[in-house]
Parts: sequence; structure tokens; C-alpha cells
Amino acid sequence: WSADTGEVLAKLEQQRPWWSAHCVARVFPGSGKVATGASHRTVNHPVIWNATDGTALHHLRQDATTGIRLLEVSASGQLVVTADDRRAWVWDAATGTIRQGLLLGPSGDITGVAFADGEDKVVACSADGSITIWSVTSGLLRRLGVGSPIFGMAAIPGQDRVVTFGSHLVMVWNATSGKPLRALDNSGNLQGLTVSSSGEVVAACRRSETGRAQQSVAIWDTSTGSVLHELRVPIFEVQPPWRQQTCNIVFGVGTPPLEI
Repeated sequence: WSADTGEVLAKLEQQRPWWSAHCVARVFPGSGKVATGASHRTVNHPVIWNATDGTALHHLRQDATTGIRLLEVSASGQLVVTADDRRAWVWDAATGTIRQGLLLGPSGDITGVAFADGEDKVVACSADGSITIWSVTSGLLRRLGVGSPIFGMAAIPGQDRVVTFGSHLVMVWNATSGKPLRALDNSGNLQGLTVSSSGEVVAACRRSETGRAQQSVAIWDTSTGSVLHELRVPIFEVQPPWRQQTCNIVFGVGTPPLEI
């Protein structure tokens, strides 16, 4: 869609299973391209699209058997990283070819991937509490254990730092040394983390412990770790236990961002 008018610009269509699959889509910065992926094995390769006319530019084919659960585009738009449960791949967005095939290991499912230090490094976090750091050019750099499950992560733009979150912890890490820099939060049932384009603030949803919709959005200063705001969100309905809850946060453009 056009964000200015709400007009549908293109419809990107791909073969899909008869039941729903988790889908992920990312827009390339400053270009008319979109990358998509799906988590089901029958749609197990990501696609780079021309968002203007809906044509497929590249099919990123790899040997993922469980589908693609995670996909991120580098800040320059030159690289794409995709991941299934155990492995990650780095792609050249211009040619659709693999730049680096990365093996995480059998210990835990990958729950988040991000480019760090521009696009020189790829960082992945796992449900077993591990963080793996790769060089895009030379491969594995280091792997470290946190000790508790990590649910997702995001890179701080223009810096060699990433932010991870678990059920009750938001942590800032140095993506080169793998050392923790500061803890932003150690309370609340956290889900859905986003870093602003300036890298100055980070936000995460705090969910209710009773199965209801998220109760608040916490916003932290990444340099000091202090809480800037706590945005209270109304609770609308009780969710069935089998329905997975999701939380998506989008920052507006600006420094500091004026909208969320």
C-alpha cells in the first residue's frame, strides 16, 4: 500500500498451503523492493519482489525443510538474512545468490536475526539462550550462552550493538565482543521489541499474565537504560490459551520519534 493515500500498489502472490503459515515481509530502504518469506515447508524459499508491479525479482532457494521463520534486510538494502529453525543464510539482494550459509547448531531454535556493525556481522539468538555472531565474509566469530530463553532481537542502527529480549529481560549487547552492556528491564512478560531508526530508544510490549492482550508498551533510552515512557494499552478481551498473541511496534520517523 501507499502510506500516503492508502492505495494498493501491488499484490505479491506466491503458492501457499491450504492452511495458514506464518509470513514475514521487509521493505528495502529507499527502493521499491520487498522481501517475503513463509514458515511452511511448501513455501520454503523467500522471494524479493518489485513492489511497483508485483513481479518476482529473485527466488532465494535454499535447503530449508521447515520454511523461513525469520527475514531481515540490511540498512543498505544490499544483503538479506533468512533463517529457519536451525540455520541462517546471507544473500546478495542484487543477484539472489548466497553470500554465506550459516549453521547455528542443534541446541535450540533460532528466534531472532539481525545485521550489526553496518552489514559486516549477523547476530542470531536462540530459544536455548545462546547468541551466535558471524562475520558476513569469514563465517563464525563466537557463540555465547545467556542462560535463559531469548525470544527475539533487533539491531541498533549504525552501531555495533544489538538488543535482545526474553520473558522478563531486555539486554543490550556488544556485537563484536559478545559482552552485555546493560540491562533495560527485568520485570514483566515481554514480547515484540523494536528499535527506533535513530537507535536512541527501544520499545517492547508487556503482556498480561492472565492471557489477555498486552497491557503496556515500555520505552527505554538505549544509552542510559532509563525508562522514558510507559504507554498503557487497554485490555480488550480474554484470549483462548491456544491463540498465540503477537505484538508489533512501529516508530514514526524523526529524532526523537514523535509517533509509535
